[in-house]
Amino acid sequence: MCLFKDGGEGRLWDRLNRNPQVGSFHEVTMPDAIRWVVRFGLKGVAVFMWLALGACNNATPEVHLIPAGYQGPVVIIFNMPEGQPVDSRERIYRIGPDGVLAVQAPPNQGVLTSKELRFYYEYKDGTRERIPIGKALPENVLQVFGRYSRGIYRRAQHGDAKSVHVIEGEVYAVGIPSQMGDWGEKANVMMERWVDAKYGPNPSSPAPDAMTP
Repeated sequence: MCLFKDGGEGRLWDRLNRNPQVGSFHEVTMPDAIRWVVRFGLKGVAVFMWLALGACNNATPEVHLIPAGYQGPVVIIFNMPEGQPVDSRERIYRIGPDGVLAVQAPPNQGVLTSKELRFYYEYKDGTRERIPIGKALPENVLQVFGRYSRGIYRRAQHGDAKSVHVIEGEVYAVGIPSQMGDWGEKANVMMERWVDAKYGPNPSSPAPDAMTP
């Protein structure tokens, strides 16, 4: 089963145990499975198998290129026609100097191993330096951390017709976790400002169902 691919660090969409701190992504490990079985009995086994089988679709490999020296939140906004095109064989996300990137592609759903999800500082001469990611890293080490998905919406009216634009994004941070306690709030502000510039400062709020596959 590919649920525990790459040492159990694969990520999957979890409709049952959404963590508001990490959006729609939730990491499921063997202890999670045991807790479900103890708590729900045979029903827990069935649910766990459903999640495991549903997570077996491999996502497209990703390479995130971040301007050398940048530390702070990163926001990637999906489904933007004017955004950066993305190769269907390998998604290369070239993050802007402000930490924001809009892409034409939809969110990348499925399982990614550590070999398929890579983050680099990119220098002006084109050289790259790998940035580590992983829950086992100490909080005083520069790293990528806190990946989650977020959706917000904007209401629009054209004559008598009303519509709602749902904007889907991925958020994470680059830096030293122990020094970046408020990075999540800053990331939300960054995404809101980007959406305001495109759709206008209409009332908005998180759209939890927008992230459900």
